Amino acid sequence: MRTDPFANAEAQVIGPARPYRQRDHIPVTHQHIFTMECILTASRIIEILREDQHFATWLDYLDEIGPPPVAISLVDGDAFMAALADLDVPVDDIETLISLRFQIESDPDLWWILVRAVHSLLLRMDIVDSPPGFHPMPIAIGPIAPFFYVYVFVMMLAHTKALHHRRSIPEVITIATMADIGRNMLVHRKWHGTHGLAAPDWLTLHPRGMIYQLGRLQFERSDIDKTTGNAIAAVGLPYRTGDSCLSIHIPDFMGSMSAAACDDSFHQASIFFADHFPEEEFHIAVCNSWLLDKQLKDYLKPASNVLSFQSRFRQIRPAEWNNDGPIRFVFGPIDEPLESLPQDTSIQRAVVSHIQAGRSWHGGMGWMEL
Repeated sequence: MRTDPFANAEAQVIGPARPYRQRDHIPVTHQHIFTMECILTASRIIEILREDQHFATWLDYLDEIGPPPVAISLVDGDAFMAALADLDVPVDDIETLISLRFQIESDPDLWWILVRAVHSLLLRMDIVDSPPGFHPMPIAIGPIAPFFYVYVFVMMLAHTKALHHRRSIPEVITIATMADIGRNMLVHRKWHGTHGLAAPDWLTLHPRGMIYQLGRLQFERSDIDKTTGNAIAAVGLPYRTGDSCLSIHIPDFMGSMSAAACDDSFHQASIFFADHFPEEEFHIAVCNSWLLDKQLKDYLKPASNVLSFQSRFRQIRPAEWNNDGPIRFVFGPIDEPLESLPQDTSIQRAVVSHIQAGRSWHGGMGWMEL
């Protein structure tokens, strides 16, 4: 049985869904008193977003679900700073988020999108089915674009903590898990050379209680897909497509993925999910990563951490990766000349020499029995 996303929440009804052309009430805090001229100034953000078909479809969905039937707010003052700390937001991004907060609260289009984006996550709390994706905001909407979803995750934090509390999840795991928000702000710098939040769609897992940081690795509650289900059935195990599984992820900026560190993560997971998700049985783990590419054996020593990690999984087939993925994850920007990329580690040398030889990286998909 899944948790009711609105259980034990404040029962303050905001009201029924309204067309996006009608504006929600904009909160007025003790910090900002907005003039009627400011509030009534027509925002063009929704108009700009609707020029892209993906955003047009997403806005229609947000219009359909409306605002959440529970009280939500964008905390301010010390509470806002505490939320940024819980998300491990880099220190040099905090002033930017404070200054852009005014735009969030004063722009009717941004506020309309914000509360409904939060609602889209609340509707999928504690369940595998994902909400419509959070795509990166276009730069055409202004400086708020690369930071917009940070405010969504700030507003979600109290709901995430409440869910974790109901499942008796230790606070240390909550904080470690939600710190991936700030870590992905560092990933954005690595990938693009600018400040912002990388992969906002990926980060919708965290506030919904679908992924947990347990030591070096992340464990996502998921279901066995058809390809994996067929591979498992082929070896005679009694697990099928649609059964629960754990999807393994290897976050950046977390240091060595040594065999000992990974062993510890899997040990933590065996205890954690049995204790906090007793209604779900996890017998299978899966992984889809460029690090499972079998071609890495041509470049790395047998005792390397990467090949040690690979050996845990039964390979199914190559994943749908291309050369951009390994370049981005190892080096950052994908448009740098190969000869200019650093060659300090075995994995750096492997990525570059493989491509220079005219070969392509494919990644891999694998599964293991827990």
